[in-house]
Amino acid sequence: MAKKHVLIDIRPLLNKQISGVQVYTENLLNALKKDKTNKYTLYYNSFRKHNFSHLEKYFPIEHTKIPNKIFNIILKLKLIKIDKLIKTNFDVLLCPDLRPTCLSKNIKKIQVIHDFSFISHKEFFSKKTRAWFKLLDAETEIKTGAKIISVSKATNSEYLRLFKKGPPGEVISPFIKNYKFSKQNQKKYFIYVGTLEPRKNLQTIIKVFKKFHKTNKNIKLLIAGRENKQIFKGIKKEKSPGIKWLGQISEKQKEEYLKKAIALIYISKYEGFGLPVAEAISIGTPCLISDIAALKETAGNCALISKNEKRLLENMKELMNNEKKYLELKNNCKIQKQKWRHKLILNKWLKLFKDI
Repeated sequence: MAKKHVLIDIRPLLNKQISGVQVYTENLLNALKKDKTNKYTLYYNSFRKHNFSHLEKYFPIEHTKIPNKIFNIILKLKLIKIDKLIKTNFDVLLCPDLRPTCLSKNIKKIQVIHDFSFISHKEFFSKKTRAWFKLLDAETEIKTGAKIISVSKATNSEYLRLFKKGPPGEVISPFIKNYKFSKQNQKKYFIYVGTLEPRKNLQTIIKVFKKFHKTNKNIKLLIAGRENKQIFKGIKKEKSPGIKWLGQISEKQKEEYLKKAIALIYISKYEGFGLPVAEAISIGTPCLISDIAALKETAGNCALISKNEKRLLENMKELMNNEKKYLELKNNCKIQKQKWRHKLILNKWLKLFKDI
């Protein structure tokens, strides 16, 4: 089989704040570095050089130094092509998220789509981000792909609905870090992990927890994550007994907090996959989720579904008081995490590179 040379756009890794797309991209690279079938080169554009020493051990890195605002505009105006900017000859450009691109006709583009909130839920974003998506013209970027990769069946269904004449689509789940399955059952706190933004429905989590806390004074709610007001609208951080705002936490801290939690509460109004849900399940922590397709797909039988505030409160109480149900969900996590076996997902990517 002929080797493919894949250029991977790592511009998502330039953001200072940890995001789901960053974690997705790092996990993808961590898996691809084991592949000896194809050749991979990483690429980013930034006026200054960034430290990617952890990646340089495994991949050559190409770096252009055009100011990003100018770079994005000239790409959108098709004044320059990425393959003409760099020294490396490549067959395929892999884009882990939506960014301006311009390529020669012989180069194939694989575009990963995490969700379509930029189309269906513009109200969640800041004015600056809405302006960015307008400049980006995401619909056009999607249509220039040779293959569209959705992170879930739910996102793929949305893609097929929105882009009836778009490029062929395929579902490839994200790589989930191979956490050690936890047998702990301390029941000291519930936890939320993720960006602090309106879409995540944190105000409802807090409102329901305050009711729960009246009769469960020894149980806390931990909220881990930071606001990213450059992209999303902000939220009100409410101080209340039993609620602890952790701020941004490291990957190691996240693992420790998740494995000791009663459950991850993740009742988003909209998701494309729900990475924290998959991470919690991989560790062995049940989840409380909202009644939306992507989260139900990701959680499988490892979660209780909360259609409203009343049901969320009942579900919190059930996980506290019904040990049989709690252990059932925890045991189901062992089955669900098999869907994210690295070898299974890697083989899908290798087949894609071969066939494109």
